[in-house]
Amino acid sequence: MIRNPSTGSFNRGTENTIGVALRSSKNTTSVATTTSSNSTGTSLSRVPLTDRTNTETSQQRVIRTKNKDIPKTTVISEELANYKGDMDFAEVMRNPRELKDKAIVIYRFKVEEIKKLIHDGKSEDPSLVQSVKKYLSYIELLSSIYVAPPRGSRPSSVSDIDISDNTDPQAVSEYVLNIHDYLLQRELESLLLPNFMEKQKEITERMRSILMDWLVEVHRMFKLLPETLFLTAYIIDSYLQQKEVSRDNLQLIGITAMLIASKYEEIYAPECNDFVYISDGAYTKRQILDMENKILSKLEFKLTTPLSLQFLRRYSKAAGSDYSVHTLCKFILETMILDSNIHTFQQSLLACSSVYIARKMTGCTELWDETMHYYTSFPESKVRECAEYVNQRLKLTRASTTLRAIEKKYSLAKFGQVTSISLVEL
Repeated sequence: MIRNPSTGSFNRGTENTIGVALRSSKNTTSVATTTSSNSTGTSLSRVPLTDRTNTETSQQRVIRTKNKDIPKTTVISEELANYKGDMDFAEVMRNPRELKDKAIVIYRFKVEEIKKLIHDGKSEDPSLVQSVKKYLSYIELLSSIYVAPPRGSRPSSVSDIDISDNTDPQAVSEYVLNIHDYLLQRELESLLLPNFMEKQKEITERMRSILMDWLVEVHRMFKLLPETLFLTAYIIDSYLQQKEVSRDNLQLIGITAMLIASKYEEIYAPECNDFVYISDGAYTKRQILDMENKILSKLEFKLTTPLSLQFLRRYSKAAGSDYSVHTLCKFILETMILDSNIHTFQQSLLACSSVYIARKMTGCTELWDETMHYYTSFPESKVRECAEYVNQRLKLTRASTTLRAIEKKYSLAKFGQVTSISLVEL
């Protein structure tokens, strides 16, 4: 589509048209895609959605590194064992350095307490099972997060990457370390639960991946900012965590999330009618506006969250990355939005892992040094653990015959054709 810079709208007539309809059926649901030829001459074929049964083989399954057994606490103090209240999870995430360990013990105690009630038959309340799942999710998330220690003074062996920006007021080099530390804290408050998809009865991980793949293509056609795509993914997952949705509404949620993210990030955001057109008329303008109201109300208008892309810009500077390596990192991070397990890791850690993998792919001998440790706050052991998972996901996506939008996008000369770089073993 061609954007009119004076109005921000799209001229019709020479544009590509992508129509996707998620429809229910006994066995399959399909994504119907219609594409007209333009100067690029590309087209999208129909991509079938799998049914609710998981048909992947064991070799195709992504290794879930975070599903390891949570280590048991050796001793539960008398004070905690007699604790009759609860600990608010949001409050814990606002101060995880002080409350993380205590919260894990309390949540474990609550799980055992509820299980005992169910086992002894003292309560038949079905919500107790959901409470157990909730506390186990909290324990898994708290056990997986990395809380950076307070930053000390910069060692003499670490170069000052901000010294060249001292004369640039827009670089705010005087405050950049404090800003980064604040973002590390802020991301903990907006983390989503790793098992957020368990609430969904009709939506599978495969359906979510196909939706995200299509939205990458829509994002490229609309020529939107990179932040808009990452914020779109966050809005969709935040809503899916809180609300059970039907298959028929999945695409509606996707285009509405991109509309919201565009209004948040863009100067010239696409109009609502553009999303009606791009979805091949599957939804009306009224339906999109109603869904926008539902999503914003459910999320309480909390859309500001640190994105992996924002951390990446800082970490690429610390790594001294050139355009090719930085673009390769962006390709890795965009590939990860196809994976519903993305929220097992912090956004900052995903950015670190993308730099780690990109340096390996481009032949760098030292993947993580003291400079990277200081400016990211993550030790190499933690980064490598995440990087191994991300690298495995990259291999699975490249082998996919359906999820091709990101590969096609980064094979263009505009993006340095970084998909031609071979994958590696870590």
